[in-house]
Order: sequence, then structure tokens, then C-alpha cells
Amino acid sequence: MNRNFFLINFFVCFLYSEVKNLQNLFIKLKWNLKKVNYLKYFLYHFNKNINPIKSKSLNNFLVTNQRKWKTLEKKINHKKNKVLVECFINHEVYNLSNILIGKFLQKIYNCDAVAILRSGDLKNEIILKSFGIKKIYFYNFGDFFNRAKYIFKACKIAHKLKNTKDLYNFKLEGIDIGLTAYDTWIRYSRIPNATKINIKMIYFLANALHSKDFFEKILLSENIKNLVQAEKQFVPLSILFQTSLKNNVKIYSRDGFNKITTRIYSQFKQRHDTKIKFSTKMLQNIMNNLGSVKITKMFNNYYNFQFKNKIFGKSWAHQVQHKRTINTWKKKVDGNEDLNNKKLLSIKDLEYFKKKDICNKFYWDQNKKIVTVFFPYLIDGIYQNGRRKLYIDNYLWIKNTLNIIQNSKNCNWILREHPQERRYNSITDLNSIIDELIKKNNHIKLSPDNINPVSLINITDVAVTCNGTAGLEYQSFGKPVLVAENSYYSHFGFKNIPKNKSHYKNLLKNITFLKKPTKKEILKAKSILLSTFLVSKTDCSFIPDSKPIYETRMNDHAQELFWKELKKKMITSNVNKDLYYKMFVKQIEFQNRHTINFKKYYFKNQKISDFF
Repeated sequence: MNRNFFLINFFVCFLYSEVKNLQNLFIKLKWNLKKVNYLKYFLYHFNKNINPIKSKSLNNFLVTNQRKWKTLEKKINHKKNKVLVECFINHEVYNLSNILIGKFLQKIYNCDAVAILRSGDLKNEIILKSFGIKKIYFYNFGDFFNRAKYIFKACKIAHKLKNTKDLYNFKLEGIDIGLTAYDTWIRYSRIPNATKINIKMIYFLANALHSKDFFEKILLSENIKNLVQAEKQFVPLSILFQTSLKNNVKIYSRDGFNKITTRIYSQFKQRHDTKIKFSTKMLQNIMNNLGSVKITKMFNNYYNFQFKNKIFGKSWAHQVQHKRTINTWKKKVDGNEDLNNKKLLSIKDLEYFKKKDICNKFYWDQNKKIVTVFFPYLIDGIYQNGRRKLYIDNYLWIKNTLNIIQNSKNCNWILREHPQERRYNSITDLNSIIDELIKKNNHIKLSPDNINPVSLINITDVAVTCNGTAGLEYQSFGKPVLVAENSYYSHFGFKNIPKNKSHYKNLLKNITFLKKPTKKEILKAKSILLSTFLVSKTDCSFIPDSKPIYETRMNDHAQELFWKELKKKMITSNVNKDLYYKMFVKQIEFQNRHTINFKKYYFKNQKISDFF
């Protein structure tokens, strides 16, 4: 029976793999039909100097770009250790910034560069060549027999695992193969929680196993000592990241768009650190250099700008995208309403609420404290800080939090959805749970859809977050904060971080008794925020500071504008004069974990040696 079940799983998973393979081929074919001259594409296979891309703006950029980097190519020592540039994400700015950092490393170390792309990515192959990167590896799931081999291996492993928790904990040579496969399944199935292992999970597990072997061969054969990689979630990127650190490859990971910082990873134990996790050494250095007066002034200027423009507590995407209520999405899922006919809210529609306005709206006692619970993403960034302390995923954290607070009637509760959650349209039963909870409990309400996030600062007496930036922001404004899971700022010694589920439950029940942060704790929170969003960010003159940066996935017109803008940048920009490059050189020289804008914020050029 077990043997038959194993064989069924294998054949079903293999069939699923072949369907996915055909889908990917169709997507590539669709792009080629639209973007490629087929005669030139045929000739390209015999002569790589022929460019089959139709876009005039892109082609004009390529000609200019090729001239730009020819001088650097002549100075490269091809016998030295190489830098590997990852370009897996289908976004122009993502790949551009990775390539630029790769070129800067070439200049600093006088070494050669190779790149890795997804198989069939013709456009980025040609772009990489215009930067002088000629050797390119193409990642795919292999041929028919290779796919069968790794699916068989994955089925053997899955056969021994009881549930998703076992998958979550499965490692191979220290690499979190199972965690990555499960995380990938959550993201692409849009289902935030599961207990049983299914075919799709086995498929992602097979991909993870294949990725590990594929990347190890490249790292060893090319003697790679440096890797440029910005994103490190999901298969195959997480596996590339972990495998590289396992093989003593130093990783340079960019954060930001035109204003960027680079985090240097040097140890395997750092594999689950976020890019914005600063060291205690660096934070202390920043606080010593700036001082409390300057920190407070910079903080006030930064957030006053956000308040004025109604963008506090919102990611960039939500500054331009419209917001919809949870119930609206519920209706979409249920098929009861067409969203296209729904009036959408913009930033201009946001209103400022005082505490009395909220209390009148919800029929609350104004004397009771208001606690705001900030929901995280349900299907993205779940394991960006590694394995979790309390609940295996964000869905269970939310569900258990709601279960606890329904009996906490000594205060009133506002549930605040993550600004971009509706973009993902997760498949859950949370909407019905929340609806039922609100019907039965008047002390629990959803945050008004049109509320100015600034209002929440004054309305909220205590903030609860899983591990989000709200924990820092609200503490910086003197509010008590409960942070449930590991975050990028947990190691700075914040209080009200639960040790276990029982401790968390107790903190929630006694939420009104949490003490306000001290002046020292407030200053520390402000310093971390400034480190993340200001001090570490440096302008890169090569990357266009324009709207098309964020729209390259949206339409052809935006992409054409981007290539035109980028061509201008390549003509006018100079590597040696570029501020980011100068700070990047100092970062490597001083062995600092993050790129710090020494010049703009008048820091002392100090060797902190904190990337270890």
C-alpha cells in the first residue's frame, strides 16, 4: 500500500512538473513573439554579436553601455577569483543594480565576473553582455531524466516525513531545503497554512534539491568567492544564497532602488538575516557620531515629511495603488461582486481621526485604552528572519491572537491589515473569522479603510506586531509595543518580546499594563529607523531616479522610458565620482556590514569590522 502510494505521488508530481515546464516554455514563446525579431534570433544562435531584440530604446542603451564598460574590461585579471552576478528576477532595476555592484566589485578586486540567469532569458543575456559579462550560466530544472531523478529523490524524502512541520524542519547538509520548499509553496499557492504535505510541496522540494547541486557545481568550477544577490527567498534564490555561504562565498546583497545600501554576508549562520539587520556595533557608532539632538532632528524631519504627504506606515506601492477593504476582497473570492465596478480609495481620500471620532464610530468608551494589532503579510516574507519562535506561520499567529483578544475586554482593539496584503489575495478563512469575531465582540473592530495612518499614532495606546517595522515606529513615538516573533531589530534588546506561547498569551491579556519605553529606548528605536531608511542609503548616479523605475513590470511605454533614461545615465555617470561607489569602497576597506553614507551625514571614516 505504501509502495503504491509512493509511486502514485511520484507519477502525479512528475506530471505536474512536465505541465509547469510546458507553461514556462509557453510564457517564453509568448514574450519572444512580441519582443524578438525571429530572423535575427535564428542568426543569433550562430553569431552572438547579432541583436534580435526589437526595442529601439533598449538597443540604443545597449550600444552606449557597451562603450561605457570597455575600458574596465581591459584591466581585469582573468586568473583571479571571480564574482557571480545573479539576475533571476524579471525586473529591470533589480538586475541593473545587481550588475552594477558586480562591475564595481570587478573594479575593486580586479577580477572577472560571470552571471547566472533563468534559462531562456534572452533580454537579460544580451544586457549582461553589453556590460562585458560574457560567461553566463542558465538555470533550469534540467532535462526529462534530470527532472525525474530529483522528483524521485523528493518523493523518497517526503515519504519519510509525517507533516508540513517535518518538512519545515528538514535540512540537507545544514541547508534549509524543507523550509525553503514550504515557504515557496505558501507564496505561489497563496495558501498561508497547511498541515499535510501535497504534490506541489514535493515539486518545490525537488527543485530545491536540484538547485543545491546545480549551484554547488558552478561555485566550485568557477572558483567563485563573491556573489551579488539581492533577494534570498523561495526556490531557487534561497538555495543559491545558503549554498554560497556554505561554500565560504561572500555575498553582497543590495537593498533599495536608486538610493541603496549593500549588506555583506560572510558566514553561514547569517543566512536568515534580513538585509536591514544592523549590527550593535554599527548602531552604537551611528548614535555616537550623530548624537541625540541630531538623531531627533533627522527623525522629525523624515517623519514630518511622511505625515505631510500621508505616506506614514505605507510602502511605496500603496502610495500609488488604491486600497480596498477586506470585505471587498472577500466578496471577490466569494464571487458576489465585481471589483472593477467598485470605487477605489486614493491617498487623497484618507481622513484624520481623533480618538473621540473612533470611539463615537464604534460606540467605544473613550476612557478605555486602544490597542492596534498590525497584521503582517500572510504569504510573503514569513521566514525572512529564519525559523519562528511561536507560530509556524503568520496565519496561525493572527488566528491565535484573535482567539486570545476576544476575551480581553478591558481595552478596545483595532485590527490593521498590512498595506499590500490585498495585492496578494491570499486564500484563507480569516475574513469569515474576523467578521464573526466583530459581530460577537464590540471591542474588536477593523481599522477604517480611509484612516490616515498618522491618526493611529495618536489613537493607539499600545501596538502589537508580529515582527514588522511598526514595532520600531510606534516605540519611537513613545508607545508600548509587543513584538511576537524574531525581527530584524530583536537583537537590540527590546522589551515585551515573548519567550514562548504562554508568555505571549499572558502579555496580550495584560496588554494595558505594558510600560511606556524609556527615553533611551525611544532614541534607540529612532536610531535604528534612521539607519535603515536614511544613514545607510546612498545615491547611485547610474540608476534613474524616475517613475519608470517602479513601472517596468507594468507596460511597454514605461520600459521604453526607463531605457532612454538609463542611456542618459550611462553617458553622464562616472564610476570614480559616483557617491555609492565611493561609500562601497569604504565599506569593503573598513569591513563594515552595511554601506554607510559617510559623506552626507558627516560620519568619521571608521573601521567597524562588523560584517562577521
